This record gives sequence, C-alpha cells and structure tokens, in this order.
Amino acid sequence: MSASRPTTDTGFPPWRRDLGPGWSVALRTWATHRSLPRLPGLVAGILASCWISTLRATPASAQVESVIRVEVREAGTERPLGDVQVEVVGGALAPVWTGSDGMAVLRGLPPGSHTLRARLQGYESATRGVEVLNGVRRDVSLRLQPRPVELEGLQVEARGAPEGARILDPDGLGPEARTLADAVERLPGVDVIRRGGPGTPTVPTIRGSSGDQVLVLVDGVAINSPLTGEADLSQVTLDDVVRVMVVPGARAGRYGPGALAGAIVIETRSPDASTARARLETGSLGSWAFGGSATVARSRSDWRWSMGGEWSRTRGDFEYPVPEVRGGGMAIRDNADVEGASGWAETVWDPAAGPRLRLRVHARRVARGSPGTVVQPSLTGRNQERRLGALLQGDGGDAHRGWSAAVSVDRTDALFHDPEPPFGQPYRSESDVRQFGGRGEARLRWGAVDLEAGADGRLQDVTSTTLDVEAPGTVKGLGGWMRGRWAVTDRDRSLEVTGSLRTDLHDLLDGIVASPALSVLLGVGGTSFEATVGSSVSPPDISDLFFQEGVLARANPGLSPERVRGEVELRLRQEIRGVSWSGAVAVAAFRADVDGMILWFPDHRFVWSPTNVDVRRRGLEASGEIRAGRLTSLRGDVGWTRVEYAGTTPGGQVVYRPEFTADLAADLAWVGLDWTARWRWIGARRTSPGTSQNQLPGYGRIDAGVRRPFRLRGVGVSVELGVNNLLDDRASLLADYPLPGRTLTLRVRAGTPGA
Repeated sequence: MSASRPTTDTGFPPWRRDLGPGWSVALRTWATHRSLPRLPGLVAGILASCWISTLRATPASAQVESVIRVEVREAGTERPLGDVQVEVVGGALAPVWTGSDGMAVLRGLPPGSHTLRARLQGYESATRGVEVLNGVRRDVSLRLQPRPVELEGLQVEARGAPEGARILDPDGLGPEARTLADAVERLPGVDVIRRGGPGTPTVPTIRGSSGDQVLVLVDGVAINSPLTGEADLSQVTLDDVVRVMVVPGARAGRYGPGALAGAIVIETRSPDASTARARLETGSLGSWAFGGSATVARSRSDWRWSMGGEWSRTRGDFEYPVPEVRGGGMAIRDNADVEGASGWAETVWDPAAGPRLRLRVHARRVARGSPGTVVQPSLTGRNQERRLGALLQGDGGDAHRGWSAAVSVDRTDALFHDPEPPFGQPYRSESDVRQFGGRGEARLRWGAVDLEAGADGRLQDVTSTTLDVEAPGTVKGLGGWMRGRWAVTDRDRSLEVTGSLRTDLHDLLDGIVASPALSVLLGVGGTSFEATVGSSVSPPDISDLFFQEGVLARANPGLSPERVRGEVELRLRQEIRGVSWSGAVAVAAFRADVDGMILWFPDHRFVWSPTNVDVRRRGLEASGEIRAGRLTSLRGDVGWTRVEYAGTTPGGQVVYRPEFTADLAADLAWVGLDWTARWRWIGARRTSPGTSQNQLPGYGRIDAGVRRPFRLRGVGVSVELGVNNLLDDRASLLADYPLPGRTLTLRVRAGTPGA
C-alpha cells in the first residue's frame, strides 16, 4: 500500500501543508475566497495565520506581548503631567513620554518583576514595581512631587509643552495611519489638504487657516517652502518621528514668523540603545514600501551611531466619478505614480556628565507624475524633488538651568515640466533653495518661576525660473524671544501665569515686529480653566510678490504681511474618573481675526492676482476621551470654525474652509488583537467666493485597522492590516482633485527589544 500522503481539497502540494496550522489556514482562506480581490484574500489569510499559529502552535509558556499603561499625575493637584519620561530601570525597553493626558504605553516588556521610573524637570522622580504577566495588560499610576531636586549624573532634556498644545505619540497609532498627514489630521482643529492619492503633497491647516499660515518644524528646522510658504508633510517619514506637538493659535508665535495659525513641532527618533527595526508594506494602487533603521551603542563608550532609510513606490492610478458639472461618468486618474527614497545617518555623543551633541545628515528624493486637474488632465507632466541637509545640535544643564543650540544647512531643488500639456505651451520650471539656520536658547528655574530666552536666524538663497528678475536672491530673518512662567500649587489648587514676547526682523516684514502672548491657567482638582491672548505675524510669500506674470495672472509686490492682533482663546478641561474607567472632556472657544490674509481674486478684466483681505475667524472645539478595560481609548472631537470675508469683498465663508468637522476614534484590545476604527467628517466647502453655487457637499470617511503583535525568537513582530475609506466614499476635499476610494494596506514590522 502506498505511503504517499493524499492531497487536500485545496490542491496545495504537501510542502505547503507542512507549514503549520496557521499558514495552512492562510492558504486555505486564500484558495476558498478566490471571488475576493487577491490582496484582501491573501491579507485575511496572513492575519489568520499569525493569530492561529500563536494560539494553537505556540506552547502556552511562549511569550506574548504585554502592555503596560502608565498614568502620571502631579501629587496633590491630581493634574495629568505631560512630557514625563517613563522608563524601565535596567534598560529593558527604550523610554517613552507621556502625552498631555498624562498617559504613556510600554509594549513588549518580558514577563517578570520590573521597576518603572518616571521623571520630569522640576519634580522628584518616582518609581514603582510592577509584575508583568504573559500577554496581560496592566494599568499603573505614578504621582510626582513638585519639588525640584538636583539629579547628579542625569542629562535632563527640556521637552516642555505650552498649555493647550496637543501631543501625539506616533508609536500609539493604529495600522490605518500610513503617513504623518494621517497622524496629525486626527488632532482637533487640524485639517490636511490633499491634491490626489498616496504620495501627493499634503499641506496642514489649523482652524481654517491657509497652508502658509502653519509653521512646521522638524528638529527645530522649518520645512516650509520659501516660495509658497507651505509645508509638505509627505517629506517626513512617519517611522522616523518620535513625537508630534501641535500648538494652535497665537501661543505659537514664539516659534517665529509663519506661525500665524499655529505650529507643528516634530522630533525625529534618536535611539539611546542598540536596536534594529524593519518594515515591509504593500497595498492597493500598486503600492510597495520597505524601510528600516539600526543603532549601535557600546556600553563603555559615550558614542552611538544610527542610520536608516525607506523606499516606496505607488502606481497610483485609480477610477473616479467625474462631477456632473464636468460631464459626469467615470474616468481613470492616470499619471499619478510616485516613487521616493530617503535616508539618514546620525552620531550622538552622550557622556554621563557634560553636554550632549547630535549630528544628523538626511537626504530624500521623490519623483511624481503631475496628472493635473479633472478639467485639464495631463499624461506627461512630471515633478522631481531632491533634498539634502545636515543638523548639529547640542544641549546641557541640570534641573535648574540649561541650554541648547543648533545649526543647520539644507538644500532643496525641484523640477516641474510637461512637454505635451493638455492646453498651452510646454513648460519647464526649476528652483534651487539653500537654507542656513541657527538657534540658541537658555532656561533657568528659580523657585516658582521658569525663565526661557533664545534667538534664531535663517538665511535663504532662492533661485527659481518662476520668479521675476526683481525677486530678491536672498531672504534673511532674525528673531529673539523670551518666556516666563510662574506657578504656585496649594493642595488641589494651582495657578500658572505665562507670558512671552517675540520680536522679528525680516526682509519681507516692515521693520521690527513684536508678537506678545499672555496665558493664565487655574486648576482646581480635576478642573482647569485657561485664558490666552496674543498676536502673531506671517510675511508674504516670495511667489505671491515676484512670480513671473502669465496669461490672466499678475504678481502683487505691494502685499502687506498677514497679522493676527489680540487673538483670544478660552479653554475649559475636566477630568472624569469612575471605578474602572477614566477620561476627560475639554471645550475651547477662540476668536482670531486676520488682518490682510493673502487671497487670490480676479479684477474686472478677470486677471487673477493676490491681494490682502481682512478675514474674521472664530470657532468652537469640543473633545473627549474615555479609557476603560478592553476599550483602550474612545475619543472624539467636533469643531465649528467660521472664516468669513470682511469689508467690501464677497461675503460668506472663505473658499475650501469647512465650517464643521468631526472625528471619532476607538482602540480596542480583543481576542489577542488590537483593533482601531476612526470616522472623520468634513463639512461642506464653498468653491467660489461670495456664492454657494457649486458648493462641495460634506462627506465622511471610515478608516479601520487590526494588528497582531507577537514575538519570534526574541524579535518583536507585528502584522497589521489597515483599511482606508472603508465605505468607498468618492468625495473630494478640493474641486477637480479626486481622491481614491477604498484602499488596503498590509504591513509587517519587526524590531529588537526597545525598538
């Protein structure tokens, strides 16, 4: 009798059946669901394989990832403390920092007894033992005493955040968040303008602002274009980011000109132990990406070295419905491919006593198709951008006084060309921008008073074929700032008064411009109330002042800076706690009128030109979050922002500023998987000033994801599936720039402990 093994009904040969129960289920799922698209069927099989393999094929004693949720509050007031460094004594994991809600998450801690330590400048450090069990989530609370002590041999880094700032930990995001734009978009008041599918430029706006009114800093260096004033978040790889802070309103004026509506402060990852991580990703629209990083830190050396990089490619073409006003029907968004590569290397000198130095070099290249608009699609337009830069940082000090300084150099060149445009003549536009920057600051703590002061400067050398011969070749800016904070605490009550002043001397500003701000915060128990008043400024963009005139378009060298004078914001926050749950609710109201917002309008001959227009801007924001049991987090926010023309210009909401936005997200731990779901609503937008005709209706998007973390031979592995636009809504944020429908992403991550 033959000893050969029979073939199963799936038709797979024996070598595939021998891969174990998990992979057998994966292949069987794929084979029996061939009516599904190939990618979703394969994704479902891989997720099933990871889950079943770990539940059935793995011994009960194998390690399953544990999750430790740490809550840090101020002793006496019970106020949540943000920016607290939480670490495992002994270095089993890299340290993490708490968010504005005082929460931090430690993942991948091996079973056994461990000691957690929390520390923050101006507070006594606190420790607590915790017993970690296999695959069990633990909640730990720590209280810090607000009494500054001298910490010998400890390098303290100032990571303070202004009140009202929103802090985001990218490591806590769900699988549906693919890019930095996806991450910041979930913060209250922040919207992102996209002009197409994955890989296209993504420009952030805050509270109904334009893109050039938001200053984006990466490790203290502005990435806003000197030509347009806008920042493209697609330049920054999400895996390289360790912390994102959004500072809305005039309180961001201390970061410099351009932060008229707020600032987004991004810190890149700088591991302090020997680690390695890798990521492989694929998905809809023909997208592939892989990246990784490695850090070498020797125990007997003060030096460590890191390097990393990423490559990605997206075919990009997708089907979209043509608006009825454009003829209706369906069309294909061709010439929407994107390919990019980036890399970085850094070295850090971090002695036990003395200043810390960090040198980081980075490079990025991206090539995109320029498909144009629905009205004028192009099959031959292309865009290429290259960026190369270096940053040298240093800092030192202790709990009472400290300093930091940095110098940076950056070069960006871009090429836009189309040999066969749908209308007009072939064009080729080139630009070359060199930027040199420097900054320094000092801090001092004296009793209940914190003092900070600093200065920064930037020199931009700009060459572009899109600019007129009258355009300046260089643009210089120099600024100085000071900030003082006085805080007193009495049992469950606290009072903080913070004042700041920034002065700027800039080639595109008239004389020296001052931007003051004052904030008062009162806390009673779990309730806090804050009132802020301030001013900020944003200079005109070079392209608005000096671009080469074209058909029916003309520059305006007489543009004035945009100013916000006397912005007022009131904010109320309430902590809520139950027997087995906790949370918080917050409400904010603001008025931030803009004098001289730069907008484009046609004259009586239909010649378009930028002009200064006064705008009245006001709004309300409400947000809340609940944490309970398996429900890791349930959070939501709603915003109403009215941005109206003032004076003799057309009335009504400024174009493309949605009046209503809402966001609801949930994180759930269930059956060994991490589940996330998010719904976002974008309200109706006007497309023409002064009229509601051709108004774009509001639309909603649902994004969801599931993650299965496990360990394989001591290496942490995570298999993730993300679904964007789950209901396949084909609405667009901007007219004539369609967005893709439902997309899937499969991602596999791996990393050594601490990565």
